[in-house]
Amino acid sequence: MPGSTNELGDETASGTWRSPDRPLFEPPRLRTGEQGERKTTWMELFFDLVFVVAVDQVARRLEGGVTGSAVLGFLVLAVPVWWAWVGYVYYVDRFGTDDLSDRLITLVQMGLALTLALRAQDALGPGAAGFALAYGGFRLILALGYANAARAAPEARVPASRFALGYGLAALLWLVSALVPAPARFWLWGVAFLVDVGTPLVLARWNVRFPPNTGHLQERFGNFTLIVLGESAVGVVEGLRQQTQGPAEGVAALALLLAFALWWVYFETSDGAAVQAVREGRTAPYNIWLYAHLPFTVGIGAGAMGVTHAIREATQPALPDPSRWLLAGATALCFAALAAINWAYLASGSRWDGPQVGWNLLAAGLALGIGAFAGGLPALGVMGLLTAASLLPVGLDLGRRARRQGG
Repeated sequence: MPGSTNELGDETASGTWRSPDRPLFEPPRLRTGEQGERKTTWMELFFDLVFVVAVDQVARRLEGGVTGSAVLGFLVLAVPVWWAWVGYVYYVDRFGTDDLSDRLITLVQMGLALTLALRAQDALGPGAAGFALAYGGFRLILALGYANAARAAPEARVPASRFALGYGLAALLWLVSALVPAPARFWLWGVAFLVDVGTPLVLARWNVRFPPNTGHLQERFGNFTLIVLGESAVGVVEGLRQQTQGPAEGVAALALLLAFALWWVYFETSDGAAVQAVREGRTAPYNIWLYAHLPFTVGIGAGAMGVTHAIREATQPALPDPSRWLLAGATALCFAALAAINWAYLASGSRWDGPQVGWNLLAAGLALGIGAFAGGLPALGVMGLLTAASLLPVGLDLGRRARRQGG
């Protein structure tokens, strides 16, 4: 049958392939009503791999020193950068066809993402204009994509045109800000970001009418989280290049265990319940699931830089307070976000039960306690305590499973 999944290329296979019989150019089409499992395409995965470079470079603003201004600058840039990735993901989920035009446009967006990465270190200083132009260009492409979808998909014309208007206005403000001196430039950034975030919130009811593809969206966020976790290993390598003595290697090994704990808790409890809930008109769990990924991603990035500092300072009698708080705060943020994600699953009727939420909150509280009361301990001691706190939810989960299997 024309337009069937098989004729257009098998979209149930891992890494969607395009049949050579498909046309090179296809207009956007609304994908939310399609039946069957939809997998991430190779181009989407390629984009994620490139975009994580921008996330990493924003986090590296903390590499030079952990100060209040450095942390604030990191947060100011990390939030819109993450939001740019989310915008791309949702457009592709709704209207992407993976045709030649989609791939070329994605290639341009990858170039702009690398420009964001290049400007991240001085984005609040001399590189602000370049950062604003790259970000505005990235969002403008998104707005034009929705405008094209409004033309090509009549059933989604109203929401697509409104998304195009909101995102287009925000993109224009970002582009204009490149011509405006500081501090007015940064005020424009704030207004633009509010317009950007406000657009999907105002149009939230359209998520129920045109819900995302459960499996595809879950996989996109899972893949991105996995890549960000993998990228955090760069912080370990960078630290070990400068400090290779015994305590430093111990800190690095513990950091790997902590990353494993985050991986376990995120992926072992992951299912599509929260995304599926929006198809049933329940948007609260879905929104919590979505936005909880922001602090989780931020926490991973900040934690990676905390590990870098801990390895460098591994031979000192005590880990400096700023480094200790960066590590502890990032760990607490990750587990608080995981608790929110698990709660979203639970509220959506997930197969997972409630204890995981409490275990994650316990780990977050312990991490904050380590930040507050572990002053005077060396890096190895602080890292050991944080790793133990992080592995606690994993151990409790394994114990619960063992009891169930034992009858």
